[in-house]
Amino acid sequence: MFCTNCGAQMPDGMKFCTSCGQPLRAADSEATAVPTPDATRVMPSAAPASAGPADVDYSGVSAVPDGYTAEYPVTAEPEKEQRGHGLVIAAVILAVLAVLAAGVFVVVVLDPFGLHLLGGGADAGQTATVSEQAAEPDAPEAPAEPVLKTVSVQTQPNKVEYLVGESLDPAGLVLTLTYDDGSEQTVAYTSDNAADFAFDPAAFDTAGGYNVTVTYDGLQATFGVTVSEPAPEPAPTPTSSSSGYVLSDSSSRLYSTSELSGLSDWELYVARNEIYARHGRTFQKDDLQNYFDGQSWYTPLYSPEEFDSMGLLNSTEQQNAATILSLEQSRGSQYI
Repeated sequence: MFCTNCGAQMPDGMKFCTSCGQPLRAADSEATAVPTPDATRVMPSAAPASAGPADVDYSGVSAVPDGYTAEYPVTAEPEKEQRGHGLVIAAVILAVLAVLAAGVFVVVVLDPFGLHLLGGGADAGQTATVSEQAAEPDAPEAPAEPVLKTVSVQTQPNKVEYLVGESLDPAGLVLTLTYDDGSEQTVAYTSDNAADFAFDPAAFDTAGGYNVTVTYDGLQATFGVTVSEPAPEPAPTPTSSSSGYVLSDSSSRLYSTSELSGLSDWELYVARNEIYARHGRTFQKDDLQNYFDGQSWYTPLYSPEEFDSMGLLNSTEQQNAATILSLEQSRGSQYI
């Protein structure tokens, strides 16, 4: 309500204006409306003061009745604003309930069989299982295979005596294999496992005793063999032509290699030396001396040294002796 005298706004129910002290009329209270906060307030013009004595002194007179406080009453919050706050709170509650309902829907309706759409479930279980398995103690390892440490000859080959030029025959060889755990086993040489064995030497080119080294699985052992010169062929029973010569005309006719190739090693041996024997030369080798002593045409006259110094052979005899010797060498005759 407003004072009709000074225009000041007064709380409802006031009887006097707190500004000018004039009494407030009830009609003013009833006709005055509370302006809205945003409305432009039009203040009423002040009414002229009522005529009264000019010398009236109002000092000391209170415009507020005794016992009345001038405090403004607390204005209540408009009803419209209270309804707005309630709507906000209701919206928040509904949003929370919607989120909870969506979670329940996913778990109960969309994942009833444990498909674990929310990221847990089977994978987590598997991880736990792996961890439990990793925690279990390791199974005992299988024992390591024994390692071969040594080899030795248990049984020598069946053949241990050889002639010069022969090759080793390992048939019958048996090795003992000893492992690092003390166990042993044997292995015999056969054609099936021949590739597992190596021998040095594998052939013999000179006479004497040999230690043959056998290698098996990188380890070695040895066994001994004996190598001998081959026995000379026995001298054939002397046979001679009707004249008693192998080559009766070797002193007068040149022979070719092809003509002589049909003779045996022994016959070549005799034919070469009968060129010398025809002139009376003697021989240091018993087989030759005995042969020529049995020939009717042979007469021993000169020692080998005497004969060689005399130069009794003609050119035909010298060429035939050289041709026969060359053929013997090409054959590897045992008589030279």
